[in-house]
Amino acid sequence: MDDNREIHKDFKKILCDSGPPGGAPSHDETEAFLFGTSAEAKVLPTFEIDSAFQGQEGLELVRRAVRENRRYPVAFVDVRMPPGWDGIETISRVWEVDPDLQVIICTAYSDYSLTGMVAKLGRPDQFVILKKPFDVVEVQQLADAMAAKWDELQKTRRRIGELENSVQERTTELRVSREQAAGLAQEIHQPAHDLADNARFLQDAFAKINHVLQCHAGLLQALKAKQAESELVAQVEQALKSAELDYLVPRIPDVLRESMDRAEAVARIVGAM
Repeated sequence: MDDNREIHKDFKKILCDSGPPGGAPSHDETEAFLFGTSAEAKVLPTFEIDSAFQGQEGLELVRRAVRENRRYPVAFVDVRMPPGWDGIETISRVWEVDPDLQVIICTAYSDYSLTGMVAKLGRPDQFVILKKPFDVVEVQQLADAMAAKWDELQKTRRRIGELENSVQERTTELRVSREQAAGLAQEIHQPAHDLADNARFLQDAFAKINHVLQCHAGLLQALKAKQAESELVAQVEQALKSAELDYLVPRIPDVLRESMDRAEAVARIVGAM
């Protein structure tokens, strides 16, 4: 982003130069072939460059790139771009659209100090300053370093996203497991509760019947000894009345059958688990 069109040509020569068209050998390669010298290999990457001559135009390019999912890693932004926004305002607006964009601020003046830029922009780790006139090597190195930094940031974001997805999936699995366990616990709870009630009923019934049997036993012993008295008979009658055998005796088989059914239900649930 620069209002000087010649600057754009310079950047393209530095960052987009991939040799003569049509695959023709470069001067260095020709010299190496003719004179037996070694041509220096190009180790720095080449870039695709889009040009904007005003801040508003640059913002639209960034918006389109984000919309089309081909985001820019790096932007070279001039500080002075009359008559529109200056570079600092442009950067602040661009970061609202693409917060990850790495910025190289180009300036030949002292319009802003570093402190002033940080105060207006924040994110001091996301921009560097390149003084004009700039050196070719500086442009190459900064473009390469900032693009690599952007790339690592995207990799980190993807890794974090993958971890968040893994955590979410595991959380969902645990929630489903808890819900299933709660459902199984509820299924077990009711028959277990019924078993406990039946056990208390049978315990009480046994105590009453046992008392009646003991009274009968006492009466039987007295009869054998020919000592039966009205007091013993009264005790047996009272025991029979208290025991409510007319209710207990028919109920006991039903309770035992229900208890067996509940025990089998619990066994099936445990077997399924």
